[in-house]
Amino acid sequence: MKKAIITFIFLSITALSFSQETIQTIDPGPAYAEKEDLKIYERKEVEVPSRFKDGEEKMNQFVNENFVLSKKAIEKKINGEIIISFVVEKDGTLTSFKTIKDLGQNTNKELERVAKLGTWYPAELNGKKVRSTFKLTHTINKQ
Repeated sequence: MKKAIITFIFLSITALSFSQETIQTIDPGPAYAEKEDLKIYERKEVEVPSRFKDGEEKMNQFVNENFVLSKKAIEKKINGEIIISFVVEKDGTLTSFKTIKDLGQNTNKELERVAKLGTWYPAELNGKKVRSTFKLTHTINKQ
């Protein structure tokens, strides 16, 4: 009889332990949201890319009108392409400038200065403003 009771108790405990499935949901919490807020998206990853206020044509015109070559750069007759990249933040400010191609004589710093003068709209993903990269090219052709 003892064997039967012990076997019954053992089987009951075993059955109960297998019948109770616990599903634990994990709340990613604010740390996950902060990571998403800090993510920098590439142009191809967003629905609406970051952009200059009045579009690409006006951006090129704006850069041409505001870019000033130094006297040394003029004397050296510098020609070619300057390429910089930066992050357009959610509020439209520009940060994290990097020089991809430079002609010397601080032409990269001048292009950075001019980019900061403009008004920028941030990229959008799923209806929300997000941080994204932007690549700006300016060609100097002084002969």
